[in-house]
Amino acid sequence: MSLCFKPVHLLRLLLPCCVGVALAGQALSPSEGLQLLNRVTQATRQQSFVGVYVYQRDTLVETSRITHQFADGNSYEKLEALDGPAQELIRANNMLSCYVPANRSDKVDYQSYSRFFPDVLPNDSRALLENYHVIRQDMERVADHDCQMVLLAPKDGLRNPFRFCYEPTRAVLLKAQVYNDRQELLEQMSFTQVNIGGVIDRSAFKPRLPNKVGAWQRSDGPVKADDLIINDKQLPAGFKLVRGSKRQLPGKPAPVSHYLFSDGLASMSVFLEFTGKEGRPAEGASRQNDTNILVETDEGAVMMLLGEVPKGALQQLGNSLRIKPKR
Repeated sequence: MSLCFKPVHLLRLLLPCCVGVALAGQALSPSEGLQLLNRVTQATRQQSFVGVYVYQRDTLVETSRITHQFADGNSYEKLEALDGPAQELIRANNMLSCYVPANRSDKVDYQSYSRFFPDVLPNDSRALLENYHVIRQDMERVADHDCQMVLLAPKDGLRNPFRFCYEPTRAVLLKAQVYNDRQELLEQMSFTQVNIGGVIDRSAFKPRLPNKVGAWQRSDGPVKADDLIINDKQLPAGFKLVRGSKRQLPGKPAPVSHYLFSDGLASMSVFLEFTGKEGRPAEGASRQNDTNILVETDEGAVMMLLGEVPKGALQQLGNSLRIKPKR
C-alpha cells in the first residue's frame, strides 16, 4: 500500500460486476450546468466539515477521516487512515505534510497528489462543460443527508461518464462515481458519516503521529515536457498537460519521465524511457482490465501511454506527441 493515501484521479470501487450508469434525468442548459458546478465546487472548498468516507474498487476497501476548514481565506485539511497502516496527511493551503508512526520512514511521492475527496471537481467548470453534458438525476440518501445526484455525460467517445451527488442545502459533495468505457461502475468514494458546518478548533489539524516523512509545496503553475514535443492542436479535446516528473520505477536503471494529461476528470499517463536500440518492447495497443495501453518506440526511446479511457483517446494522444531526440 503506498504511503499517504490515493490521489483523487485514482478513485477505485468494490461493487458487483457490470453495474451500468443510469442515464435518465433532466439535461441542464450550459448556464444552468455552469451555475451548479461552480456552486458545488465552491461550497465543497469553503464549507467546514468533518466526516468518514469509504474508497472502494474491486476487492479494495479503505476508510479515511477528513477534517476540512476554510477560514479567513485559508484552507486546512487533515486526512487520516482509519484502517491499514497508520498515516496522516495535513494540508495548509498548498503545503502538504505527511506523518507516520515512529518506526516507519517511508518515502512520499507527493507528485501523485492533487486534491482529496470530496474536492473532486476541477477549477475550470466552463472548460469541463465543453466536453460533458450536465444531467440532474434523482435524489438519494448519503450519510443521513439528502443528496442530489448529477451525471456528467461525455459529448464524445474520448472520455467516460462521471457521477456525483451533493447535499442540496449547503452544496457539499458527498459521493463520487467513475465509470469505464463500457459504462460500468469502476470507482466510488462516499461519505458514511459527515457533519457540515460549525467551528473546528485549530488543534484538529495538528498531527497525532510523530514522524514527519516529508513536505511538498503544491504548484498550479504551467508544466513543461522536457523530452516530448506536444502538438496542442492534435490533443484530444479538453485534455492538457497537468503534471510532469521523473520517477524511479522498480527494475529500471534510470529515472523514467512521467507526464499526466487530463480534462479535469479523465486522465492519461505517458511514461518515457530512453533505452537505446536493444531490449525494446513490441509496439502496439493492448488492454489490461479497464486500462488501455499503447506502446510506441522512436529515437531510441520507449513511450508507453495508458489510461482508463476509451482506446480512441489514447490513440489521439499518441498522435499528438513526438519524442525529442536525446542529445
